Amino acid sequence: MIREDIRAKYSGRLIFGWVFIFLFFIIYNVFSKVGIIPKIFGGFYTFSILSSSVLLGGLFFRHIILSIQSFATKRAGIVEAVNMFFLMFLLLFFFKVIVGYFSNENLDVVESLAAAVLRFFCLYIICIYLPINKLVFYKVNFLSFIAASFVLLAFFVLGGNDFVISDAWQSADRELDYQGTALAYTLLTVFGVSYIKKTGIRFLCWVLSFSLLFLIDARSEFILMLIVFLWLEFFLNKSRVMGWIWGFQFVVLTALIATFLFLTGYELEFNTRMGGLVNISEDESMVARDYLNSLGYQTIQDNFIFGDFASYPPGQYMHNIFSSWVDLGFAGFFLLILIFLLCAVVGIFSRVTEGRAIILSLFVSCVILLAFTKAYFYILLPVVLGLFVGSYSKKDI
Repeated sequence: MIREDIRAKYSGRLIFGWVFIFLFFIIYNVFSKVGIIPKIFGGFYTFSILSSSVLLGGLFFRHIILSIQSFATKRAGIVEAVNMFFLMFLLLFFFKVIVGYFSNENLDVVESLAAAVLRFFCLYIICIYLPINKLVFYKVNFLSFIAASFVLLAFFVLGGNDFVISDAWQSADRELDYQGTALAYTLLTVFGVSYIKKTGIRFLCWVLSFSLLFLIDARSEFILMLIVFLWLEFFLNKSRVMGWIWGFQFVVLTALIATFLFLTGYELEFNTRMGGLVNISEDESMVARDYLNSLGYQTIQDNFIFGDFASYPPGQYMHNIFSSWVDLGFAGFFLLILIFLLCAVVGIFSRVTEGRAIILSLFVSCVILLAFTKAYFYILLPVVLGLFVGSYSKKDI
């Protein structure tokens, strides 16, 4: 299904678009947070994604045509089925948004979900054609990782306050998208650091990334990075013994950094989000999520087939994959589960390469986060599925 001539034609624009989406988002969030620029684009990816999409011309239309042709000629395999099922999921999502505009009074939620489906579609197809088999892609991500790290470090060193505001629900206009910033930084780190061959330098980059994610206070993205780190460094290391040795040194270095922060006056407050990981059962955020999840399960019970789209106040959605059942009905939930199962089958029985190892680690992380902490419109989902389809849509799977 994936035509290499199309990928080659758009290669440079795809890499630029990828970097612009995530690096721009980090810079914009930090600069607007400290008042260097006004907050004019909101806390979402929509502006940067649409700006990048304009550069890609007819790529989106051509992908739809290729997808239909692959099924019409009966040459579709499991990966092509994943592509078609996700496009069906996006179509269902879009249909629900349209219906919501005419039948749902909660337009604040409907409009945010409309932006989500737009971001999903654009990011998904961009990631399908990303040239992740080219070294230049990893080098550009590494430079972006350095730039993003510098911006974030400068923000905190110069006295920047937390991204997270405790009364964010009451003062949403004061809080920028700290989770989006953390996810953007995580993706730049994964693709920028993983290609580094010198283990010592690579581990220093991992430590830097973990430290900044800790300061951003985005624990889901911190866990995501931890899963990817363990997957790539320990389970796929050619020398398992050396992997554990470097892992021990990683722990020691992290402990030294924590000691330095303590000696310089930094205090870990256990009422922060990261501090809440120490005692999850009493964490206010987890308690609130359990309550919202219970409301979501009741909505599913009352609207088993079709769900009840945007039936909750802004921000008060289920924080797991069942959120797709609430909004999109049983069909939306079933499509996501089917997509995950097909991806798992392909991943288990396919030849593992370095690029695919990264994608599989991101896929596992995405599944875990959607199972426990994230809603179906978590922006990592289209990124992972796009990368998966683009990498495995080849004859040598």
